[in-house]
Amino acid sequence: MSVMRMRFLSGVFRRIKTNQAGVALVEFAVLSPILITLYIGGVQLCEVIACARKVTSTARAVVDLTTQYSSISPQQIDGIMSASNQIMYPYDGASSFIRVSEIKIDENGVARVVWSRSKNGSPREYDAEVAIDAVLATPGTMYIYGEAEYKLKPSMQFVFSGDFTLGDAFVMLPRISTKVNCNDC
Repeated sequence: MSVMRMRFLSGVFRRIKTNQAGVALVEFAVLSPILITLYIGGVQLCEVIACARKVTSTARAVVDLTTQYSSISPQQIDGIMSASNQIMYPYDGASSFIRVSEIKIDENGVARVVWSRSKNGSPREYDAEVAIDAVLATPGTMYIYGEAEYKLKPSMQFVFSGDFTLGDAFVMLPRISTKVNCNDC
């Protein structure tokens, strides 16, 4: 190589090395897919968390309202469960699964179903065992046990794909009496 050519190439390399024009564009091109993915993932995560809170509020409200009766009819329970659609808004509460049951702790500390009612699913069988926290297993105690479940289809399926099944359960003591009677439940 000639000296002239060597000087020319070293000058070109020096200019490339010190030239900062376009660096920000290259950095943006490299980082933008990562940042966009993080943003969309954050939006999806917020949607799942918001829906999970709605499911928890629904389970709690159904149990809370049921415990305020000393005697309740199947129609009243159905009305309480239908009203839970308002809690689930803006999600489709009509497709959520809700079940409310009265359970009694037997002499062995096992929770057993006295009556049960559900929406969009099957109620628990009479005398079926229910798993509850051992702290609550005081023989002879009656509880209202409510469950809610919702299958969330995210509005965007980019970072997280598939459906999320969100659920929660609550246990409360009856408020007015020691039990809540439900004929024909």
